Amino acid sequence: MPMSGIKVLAVVPYEGLGELVLNLSKRYPEFDVKTAVGDLEQGVREAVEAERGGCRMIISRGGTAEMIRKKVAIPVISIDISGYDYMRVMTLTQNFSGKAAIVGYRSITEGAQAIKDLLKNSIDIFTIGDSRELPGLLSQLRRDNYRVIAGDTVTVEKAKEMSLNAILLTSGEESVKKDRV
Repeated sequence: MPMSGIKVLAVVPYEGLGELVLNLSKRYPEFDVKTAVGDLEQGVREAVEAERGGCRMIISRGGTAEMIRKKVAIPVISIDISGYDYMRVMTLTQNFSGKAAIVGYRSITEGAQAIKDLLKNSIDIFTIGDSRELPGLLSQLRRDNYRVIAGDTVTVEKAKEMSLNAILLTSGEESVKKDRV
């Protein structure tokens, strides 16, 4: 028997996050949660189409969530990046020799500084306002001898295209199930 709950779409940047959202959504049978893998513009298209199809809420992360908010009239719930997420990625970057950076939209980088200070980590943090800034910034970081770049899906894909070591900043379970006020 199909679910008849409130239709929710989780627009996620990578499949693993979608699986996590679906697993956690089982705790809330009043919602009919579906996922779509899409980042930035693709994520916006998925959200707009879902709204047209009767979806009542969107869940997303980072710059994609920010962009979706500008294009739909339904609520958009952000999956934040937790301190645990930052600590995981900063610990992973220590496995590389040389300089490391976290690169991403404000929603990705804003919490990184406090964790960096807490861990006394040497990682540098760079915030972009638009994905078109990425190639130039990553080229500059390469010239400045950065050896590893951590960030969102778009950042990691672009860094890999440029033959840089890249680590995806993933959202763990604690970020997805975070209580919302």
